[in-house]
Amino acid sequence: MALGVILLLLLSAAAHAEKPYSRAIEADLARIQQYMVSHTRAEQAASRSKDIYYLSGPISSGGKGSVLENLRYGWDVARRLREAGKVVISPFEVEHVLRIPQSKVDPELRSAVDRAKHWSHSVFMELWARVLADPVLRPHVKGMVTLPGASSSIGATQEEGWFKRWSLPVLRFHERGDGKFRLRRQRYDTTLSLVEHTLLGPTSAEIVRREARWARKKGVRAMVVRPEFAGVIGNVLKHSNTIATAVIGFPTEKFQQAGRDWQRVPTARKLEDAKRAIEGVAAAGGKKLELDMIIDVHKLLNARSAEKAGHTRRAGQLYRGVKRDIDVVVASAKALGEARGVDVKVKVIVETSQLDEPLLRRAAAIVKSTRALAIKTSTGYGPRGASPADVRTMRDVVGNTKLIKASGGVDAHTLPALRQAGAHLFGMSGTRDLYRITRGLRVRRRARSRGSY
Repeated sequence: MALGVILLLLLSAAAHAEKPYSRAIEADLARIQQYMVSHTRAEQAASRSKDIYYLSGPISSGGKGSVLENLRYGWDVARRLREAGKVVISPFEVEHVLRIPQSKVDPELRSAVDRAKHWSHSVFMELWARVLADPVLRPHVKGMVTLPGASSSIGATQEEGWFKRWSLPVLRFHERGDGKFRLRRQRYDTTLSLVEHTLLGPTSAEIVRREARWARKKGVRAMVVRPEFAGVIGNVLKHSNTIATAVIGFPTEKFQQAGRDWQRVPTARKLEDAKRAIEGVAAAGGKKLELDMIIDVHKLLNARSAEKAGHTRRAGQLYRGVKRDIDVVVASAKALGEARGVDVKVKVIVETSQLDEPLLRRAAAIVKSTRALAIKTSTGYGPRGASPADVRTMRDVVGNTKLIKASGGVDAHTLPALRQAGAHLFGMSGTRDLYRITRGLRVRRRARSRGSY
């Protein structure tokens, strides 16, 4: 019976796993990118200014009520920005190609846009990253405009990461009473909205509840706990933007660095932890949950050893086993979440401290080919934590298809370099210290945390 369930999960995961971009998608990406660049250059030529502003894509969360109302508001904002003499790039503007008379559009471009309607979110993010980074347009890009009341989302987090790396501002579209508007630069530090406050050591439900309340109050992106406490934070965070997050297949004790027993976490154990976390959040009335799972490090290292020994077939089997482990967890977690009314997303920890650069690239490529939300550096239990070099390597491989989470030794001093390297999210236990430092306050010695994880 158990074997049948595992086989069913494997088949389901294989059916839903996303593959790397095919040649056809790459061709469509290049065709639409070329069109958007030429369209923007034409708009520059007709405008009073060559300055380009990017209107944030997730306008469906623009705070105007229904999705349709938000979309209409987004179109109105784009129009008003243009009337003010600004050149605007907006993700929704690909669709205007379909409304141009047939004679004025290359049939291949129209076909590419039709096919793009079926793209996943990650492919669209890749398209807009390429358009903005185009060497012709990039020098003229002046900032990103977000709509009032827009909530944080996966896409917005990625977009904000682009502009932070380019040292460009994120601007809020501010309505004035006379029908005019201003673009207000965000004066507050948004770092906490990218941080996942972590509490994984031995603790009690009361301490977890207290930390979750603090994270909710300060606008921290997520609160990370072990699966047995998922229901506790789910109850505290269910009406807030802070996301309940649980680790699955995580080490229970500090391991010996010379040993690898902690790395041999079977898929069944990860599924048990996932079920426990989902059930806890669902019982508390929560609607969102993220799971941080560990990649099969033991199998990954064995695959590299087999590869070096010339056993190519064996290495291929092991690499496929690593991917299958992720696919099974992602597919089963999403299915159970749907059954319980919880939106579940999975991040994959590759444990960078155990991998050299070639193997890290291989692990990142495996994660890229799955339905995981993000790739994450480490558990914090290894001999070292996240480094900017690790983040750059992962970014080179996954591009804009996945969020990148840096964890392991992250604190207020290491975070800026990791952010500059391309990390979108940060896992840390020293979030209270970070909060005080970003506001110019002195760190309290008694509450000082080590910044581990």
